[in-house]
Amino acid sequence: MMRRIVTGAIAGAAAGWALNQAERRWASKRHRPYDPINSGTYESDSTRRIAKALAIADWPHLGDDAVMVHYGMAAAMGAAYGALRGPIPTIAAGWGLFYGTALWLAADITIGPALGLSRAPWDYPGWVNQSAFVSHLAYGAALEAVYKALE
Repeated sequence: MMRRIVTGAIAGAAAGWALNQAERRWASKRHRPYDPINSGTYESDSTRRIAKALAIADWPHLGDDAVMVHYGMAAAMGAAYGALRGPIPTIAAGWGLFYGTALWLAADITIGPALGLSRAPWDYPGWVNQSAFVSHLAYGAALEAVYKALE
């Protein structure tokens, strides 16, 4: 069990990088600057609020803190994936795309706004919702690929 959790955490951190790359590419296709910290997206809203709640936002560079929170969250969701993958193997359905979609629905659409970590989905421009969804698909696919490679 511990091996699956650690493998998932490592895969999750790598998948966090994939999520960032997907967002960067989506933003460039929309001719918008990519700024994960100040972009007004779900990620920037929730990451900044979590950093402030953890009292690390007083550090000199909030951007660095937000990056730590982002990768910490990516690793934590990867660890959860690893823990669940053993007893519930269907969690890996669709090469991780199901898990990426579930995270998007939970974090960006329901729980994030309910906890005040981000605004409601309809308060963002459509491209932000599309970018968040595609990026979470990239996260799920990268998570499963790296997990399988490390397994």
